[in-house]
Amino acid sequence: LKATMKAPAYRLAFRWSLDQQQKTGVKKMTSNLQFETYKLPDYWASALINGDDSGLHDQEKNELRAFTNWMIEKHGRCEAVTCADEGHFTKWHDATHLGVLACDAVEYTFLVKWR
Repeated sequence: LKATMKAPAYRLAFRWSLDQQQKTGVKKMTSNLQFETYKLPDYWASALINGDDSGLHDQEKNELRAFTNWMIEKHGRCEAVTCADEGHFTKWHDATHLGVLACDAVEYTFLVKWR
């Protein structure tokens, strides 16, 4: 990683952790970072990763808001750091309990602890 990158420290640490896992084949996280993965609608990617919900309809924004509130209640934050490139159609995903219908879903990784 270049020192000139303007990314938050946790994203750099996450990228470094992934690089180390690939090199060593060992899954190891620092005690300061903790991540959780969730399968969620693929159309939420821009909003969750880039903070841009302009492509979402009002109903989709309401569903995303409900998920964000649920994450904040559960983890104290809702900060997606990455998502898979490809997903698959599924009836059951991690936002089903919030009323989100069957859709193409991808796996998102969220930072849940950074101290």
